[in-house]
Order: sequence, then structure tokens, then C-alpha cells
Amino acid sequence: MAKRLNVTIDQDVYDFVVQYGADNRSAFVNKILKEAKRRILEFEIKRACMDELEDSAAQSEIVTWDNAAADGWANGD
Repeated sequence: MAKRLNVTIDQDVYDFVVQYGADNRSAFVNKILKEAKRRILEFEIKRACMDELEDSAAQSEIVTWDNAAADGWANGD
């Protein structure tokens, strides 16, 4: 569901949107914001993975689960 949003932007940003999003400014701005959202989420996932790599308790848990999974495969389960 689409929502309306009134925002105030700098003149140079407005000119950019008008120039490159002339056919449908709303769709253009929406596309840019979706790309920004994707980049932010990607960064957050990478940061969480790095935090997990630095967490010795989490690494120990991963080894435990890997060993348990390997045991199940070896037994044909």
C-alpha cells in the first residue's frame, strides 16, 4: 500500500529528481530509497556476521552444531 510523504529537500536534490525522475518522480525517489534500504540491511547483516565471528561463545556453539550435524549425516539420519 502506497503512503504519501511530504518532505523538504535542498534545491540541488530537487533539480536532480526533476532531471532524472521526470516521468515519475515518486517512483524514482521510491527506487532510490529502496536501494538505500537494501544497502543498509546488507551492511547490518555483514556487521552482525562480523560480530558473531568475534564472539567466542557463538563460535563454540557453531562448532557444536557442526559436529552434531556431521554425526547425524554419518549415521544416515
